[in-house]
Amino acid sequence: MGNISFSIPISFDLQPLNNLHIVQKSILFTLDHPFDRYIWYTYRRGKLTFIDETSYILFFYKPIQMELGRNYIPIGNGKMSGLFISPTAPSLDHFQFKLIDFHGLSFSNTIIRLDNRQKEWDGDNEIAQRWYYIRSVGYKSKKYFQVNLFDAVISTGFNRGLEWYYLNPLASLFMERKHELHWLEGGDSTSVIGIGDNDNHFVGGDWLINLKNYSLYGEWLIDEWQLSPEYRPHMQTVFGFLFGFEYRKNKWSSTIEYSYASPWLYLSRGLYASPEKHYQPLGLRSPQSHSLDLQYLYYFDDAKSIIAQAHFEERGDQSFYTKWNAWDNKIDNFDFSNTLPIEFKLMYIDKNNKYFNKIGIYHNWLQSGKTSFIIGWDFALSVN
Repeated sequence: MGNISFSIPISFDLQPLNNLHIVQKSILFTLDHPFDRYIWYTYRRGKLTFIDETSYILFFYKPIQMELGRNYIPIGNGKMSGLFISPTAPSLDHFQFKLIDFHGLSFSNTIIRLDNRQKEWDGDNEIAQRWYYIRSVGYKSKKYFQVNLFDAVISTGFNRGLEWYYLNPLASLFMERKHELHWLEGGDSTSVIGIGDNDNHFVGGDWLINLKNYSLYGEWLIDEWQLSPEYRPHMQTVFGFLFGFEYRKNKWSSTIEYSYASPWLYLSRGLYASPEKHYQPLGLRSPQSHSLDLQYLYYFDDAKSIIAQAHFEERGDQSFYTKWNAWDNKIDNFDFSNTLPIEFKLMYIDKNNKYFNKIGIYHNWLQSGKTSFIIGWDFALSVN
């Protein structure tokens, strides 16, 4: 504390047609200003930087929705964490097609452009292209039960563009990858980096149960499971899961959420094939970790509310930079040697206050190591 910082958002939402939105949000801020989510930036002038946080076109015609551009697109039921794309993930450049609640059925197909990476290979400087494909299909039974199944793959390689076998809307990403001629179960894909099998595949799902004032929800992900029996003794099952419980009553709600990442989760023999962008995590924050999130929300009325949130986490020795070495190298599933400092934020919101709309405190949020006191004003200009 002690340094004065600020963040000035500039945004607009145009609706030229009833079913079309054009949305843009940019932010001018000082470098030490805290944010709820990861935000990537490098260019700056002095202590100031300017970014385009979100910029997308949204078309919707019930039950169809299509979105193109940059936006926050959390996937799953997690309120504070997530296995495929977390609520704390940075905004992502993407195309997304959704079929929403069509007689209880839902379908989503998302293509995400990740950042390129430079790599020296055989004495030459190569550029690795990175893509993230996520597909889901689900069913919702009125307001009481919901389940979705996910199929996802991170595709990387030199001169690697969109792969048409991953773009087929109903094809299995899991099976498409395994039927490529360059793929070999149990093989070391580093031998063909830049030629073929550079992909990291995930399967999983989420579920939600509503019972009066209670909600139970969860997510699960399997990263590595050997289909052939002869390979299973050499590779432990690599997985992650999330479990949450929410209680709501009158004007307040309370949520507790636990998430777990096994050793080697998200890591891969593929080149830069972990789910992160600019080294910021898209799913859980680290392999070989577990965390507990707490949230309390209270509404004084329609305009005034208060939210408190805390994050506790333990990790092992692995990170997204750990080199994949899981073959014949099993690790205890609950080997956590590092306890991270507690993260905490508290925010009071008053939409109708003429002096301030938000006042709060962020302590070590997203492991920033800083404590910040925030006062915010929201205003809008409308043009008819």
